[in-house]
Amino acid sequence: MADPTSGLISAPEQLEALVSGVRQDIVDTLASTMEMSVRELSRHLGMRPSALYYHMAELERVGLVARHPTGLDGTSAGATFSACEPRLEIDYRLDREENRTALARIARSILRLARRDFERGLRHPAARAKGSTRNLWAARGKAWLTDADLERVNQLLAELSDIFAQKPRTDGTLCAITWVVTPTADRSDPES
Repeated sequence: MADPTSGLISAPEQLEALVSGVRQDIVDTLASTMEMSVRELSRHLGMRPSALYYHMAELERVGLVARHPTGLDGTSAGATFSACEPRLEIDYRLDREENRTALARIARSILRLARRDFERGLRHPAARAKGSTRNLWAARGKAWLTDADLERVNQLLAELSDIFAQKPRTDGTLCAITWVVTPTADRSDPES
């Protein structure tokens, strides 16, 4: 389960649950807004409430989402949900094949979500593609990085992660950010 002090996701069943883009979106949305009912969550995700109950149960089962009953019956229909930790992070354990496989599947799902989010963002009435408050931007870069460069990149990504993991709130525009940093093969090198 998630480490109670850090929100580190390392259990195989949690990693497997996050292979689903819908579940990633649920966890990310709940982490950004505190508690929500399934009906409220469905509006944010653009899905029918009935399509979310299975995913909510699975996320609750693996300890990534907590249910807070609001009615006397204690059912999901009369409850709100929250992320179990205000900041959840995946434990990138590369020493186990099953972790590497799950990480690759999660990354594929993240990239599908990024494509979907960007395509929806192109039509969003609050989309801004220019200026200091732009909220729509896709780019790709590739460079030879030294260890000092990588330290700076990781520092900047940690700062971005901190901004996106700030105290939940509902003012402003709900935005998503996706990034991938990975070593790539030097195709001029016959060994790679």
